[in-house]
Amino acid sequence: MAYIGLDIGGTKILGALLDDEGAILDKEKTASLAEEGFDTFLSQVHHVIDTLFERTSEPIAGIGVGVPGMVDQQGVVVFTPNLPMKKFDLTSHLKERYHTNVQLGNDVNLGTYGEYKELKIQHKNVIGFFPGTGLGGGIIINGRLYIGKGLAGELGHIVVNKNGVPCSCGNEGCLESYASKKGIIAYLQSQLDHGRDTVLRDAVETGVIKSSKLKKAVDQGDVLAVEAIEQFKEYLGMGVGMIMNIFNPDLILIGGGIIDAFGEEMLIDIKKHAKHHAMKGIYKRTEIRQSRLGDDAVIYGAFHLVRD
Repeated sequence: MAYIGLDIGGTKILGALLDDEGAILDKEKTASLAEEGFDTFLSQVHHVIDTLFERTSEPIAGIGVGVPGMVDQQGVVVFTPNLPMKKFDLTSHLKERYHTNVQLGNDVNLGTYGEYKELKIQHKNVIGFFPGTGLGGGIIINGRLYIGKGLAGELGHIVVNKNGVPCSCGNEGCLESYASKKGIIAYLQSQLDHGRDTVLRDAVETGVIKSSKLKKAVDQGDVLAVEAIEQFKEYLGMGVGMIMNIFNPDLILIGGGIIDAFGEEMLIDIKKHAKHHAMKGIYKRTEIRQSRLGDDAVIYGAFHLVRD
């Protein structure tokens, strides 16, 4: 028996073929082409899955899928800001096409779950923060992934600045509007509008900024890049501290491309800001560390979701 884990993103779709023990046997990756509309995007999803089916003689026991958006308990994509799938029953669609078990979840929920299950974390209560284009979260309570009525874990949409920067969710001052690539780009754009300059100007104009390019700009001493990263760390630390106060978890995992690019040096500053906002007794009893599975975290979470 084999399984397929799928990580559907705003710009790329990553799929993996895994055996029953979770070893990755093969991978396929393609652009999501979301900007070209629903039919083109869905054909890209099919392409990744079809390719993995064709590369194995093993029967596929299930397909697990992570999606960057709100997914209800029935596996319907309620809303996703960067993909043309509003109120689309992706679960039923894939079941009918591939005649196998399909399980769907929010990508960052599954990223957190993947870290928890694959690394055999012994703690019972774990929170995951994964800043990327946006900011998603995942919640493990008593060893189980917590999704509420299906949509829990939207840690990026706690309000940290009343009447602050408008967010794609329709609110203002959400954590995601500051502690994400979108937040970084928005800050850089606001400063460019005031006549300042940055080596990241081209990236700001395209709206796409690579973590490695951001790190290089900071290392070069680009003033606006440094300011944007300082804001990112301050707000992410604030969010971590606030969530500590609510959940009093054993462990907080922080991952994503920006964190991976900057490493432990960034984590030290995030911890400093978290300490400032968390209650002293709670902070002292909470471990904070970087996630370890990188781009494969959602794949593993999708695998464990459908296998288990």
